[in-house]
Amino acid sequence: MKNIQLKTFLGILCLIGYTQLPAQTLQTLPETDGKVIYENLRLEKQGSHMVLTFDTRIIDKALNNRQSWKVIPELIQSGTGKSTFYPSLLINGRQKERHYKRRMSFKNRELLANQPLVHTNVPQDEEQLIRYRAEIPYQSWMENCTLTFHQLLTSPREKKQLFTMPAVARLVPAPKPEPQAPPVIVAPPPTTKTISINGEAHIQFPVGKTGIQPTYMENKAELEKIEKEIRRIIGDKNFTLVSIQLTGYASPEARYATNARLSEGRTKALKEYLVEKYKLDPAIIRISHIPEDWVRLREFVEKSNLADKTKILTIIDSGDSEDTKEQKLRNMPATWNILLKEYFPQLRRVDYQILYKQEVKN
Repeated sequence: MKNIQLKTFLGILCLIGYTQLPAQTLQTLPETDGKVIYENLRLEKQGSHMVLTFDTRIIDKALNNRQSWKVIPELIQSGTGKSTFYPSLLINGRQKERHYKRRMSFKNRELLANQPLVHTNVPQDEEQLIRYRAEIPYQSWMENCTLTFHQLLTSPREKKQLFTMPAVARLVPAPKPEPQAPPVIVAPPPTTKTISINGEAHIQFPVGKTGIQPTYMENKAELEKIEKEIRRIIGDKNFTLVSIQLTGYASPEARYATNARLSEGRTKALKEYLVEKYKLDPAIIRISHIPEDWVRLREFVEKSNLADKTKILTIIDSGDSEDTKEQKLRNMPATWNILLKEYFPQLRRVDYQILYKQEVKN
């Protein structure tokens, strides 16, 4: 059809009691790069009702502002003409959504009787997932029915185009159960769970140095935070060390380029220290670094009672370079001394995340 690219991969996957629509079945909407994808479709009889569920993913905006896309599921019995509809699903462009809400504000009987089960507007920048679930009373003719999707595209000036996806699912009679052999009791295999340990260590270095010195200042206690976890994991046969993530931080009392070199070098030095001491595979330790942690500094200042609190926050939040921000803080000598002594030492640290698997016997 004109201006329409409609891609559908259809099939009837007959399972016991219901069929599923494959996740890769998709609909490409017209005049856009976006898609609406239907997946995880289930049509089944539950007690006295026929239950229909499926997921709809809206990708890359899918519709322009003045379009809407309505999905109307219909149950049909071939050869008899019997059919019934499930409630519809409505997807609106941004302008169409405003019109829809304006119309619904009148709440007349006709509109209330025909409004969709689910309606949503198209997201602007991210994928959206809609979960659909509806049920209708079961009737005997539905035993061999098929499910069809009618899809109505409404464009500006109420131009409407209908597309039909026939027989996307079929309900089939459940077969009689066959006699089952007595169950064989087998001990279940052990399962594993992944555990994450997160923390931070304030490791000290002499000015301008990057090598790890375990006996320098409080380094023994800070290194022990990481090392005790590694020893515990590699010393237990039920544990398997998966990965270690190290992120090094510096504080802003030097030029940004210098702090970048120091934070990277010190994080690398910690990795080499752990690899050498515990004979670890270097590949499982990943490192990153943040030269100056202005984010945490802002958190500290926000919670403080500093006299120049508002001025400090203004400097931190400005679009100036890191070196310019530092110089503006240095121009406030009393405040700078407080930051240097009380706050900057807390910024110099290594955050670590240790992942390991634990075998659990059932």
